[in-house]
Amino acid sequence: MAAAAPARPAPARFEFGLFGNQRRNDAERARFPQLVAAMNGADLAFSVADGGLGAAPGDCSEDAALAARDLLDRFRAPLVFTPGQADWLDCRTGDGPGARLGAVRRIFFAADRSAGRETLDVERQRPYFPENARWNEGPVTFATVHVVGESDGLGRGRDGDAQVAARHRAATAWLNGTFDEAERRSSAGVVLVWQADPHFGQNVAAYNGLRGALRARTIAFGRPVVLVHGDSGYFRVDKPMVDDRGRRVENFTRVETFDGSQPDWVRGIVDPDRPGLFTFRAEPVGAAVNPEQR
Repeated sequence: MAAAAPARPAPARFEFGLFGNQRRNDAERARFPQLVAAMNGADLAFSVADGGLGAAPGDCSEDAALAARDLLDRFRAPLVFTPGQADWLDCRTGDGPGARLGAVRRIFFAADRSAGRETLDVERQRPYFPENARWNEGPVTFATVHVVGESDGLGRGRDGDAQVAARHRAATAWLNGTFDEAERRSSAGVVLVWQADPHFGQNVAAYNGLRGALRARTIAFGRPVVLVHGDSGYFRVDKPMVDDRGRRVENFTRVETFDGSQPDWVRGIVDPDRPGLFTFRAEPVGAAVNPEQR
């Protein structure tokens, strides 16, 4: 595995953008340029898309994936993308989800750099899971982890379940490696981004193992940890993680991004001088930018 990508020079305080689940129908496609323009007008160190750049079956093709990849390069700041179910799992026709996932890996993750007009170096989990990325910005360690909705495809047959198990082993290793990296760097915080709603407080076989690993590492880390996801389709910032005694894990925050019916995004602010390190704000597209948010 390659050495961890070094942090880019950055001020201690910085801002980043979050969005996902876009372009699922004609109306959302028409609004997507507004989202790009709004985020390009913000002073962001980078942005992360938490999956879903179209919808099956119309976007289940090589040409559609290439077009989506080109869209990501319209963002001014670096853009890191993690795939969602709409990007491959929902593609049941043609060669099926496995072939689509192979195409997504080839098209989006060939280089150890982000998308965007400006790019940043990232570490990738090569050779088999290059969609999992890791990078450092200021005092924070960031990572994307490939976990998608609809139970991550679990329960669709022996071959499919074996593929899910392999991805989950890789995802768990990547999650643990991210915390290891944060400990080595003495990072002030960790941000993980994946697509699936992990359904905190519910027994969901597809996500139980990853949630357990996340909880154990979050509690041991003791500093602010954020999980960003999409999937369910409404914006929220909350603290749904509890320990084995049912007590809320105070250093953990979940952020869920908007879906494409609201072409809005989420601004993340990292400020070591503020309690909790992180602040998250909804950014309605077309709304005036508050100078205090810059």
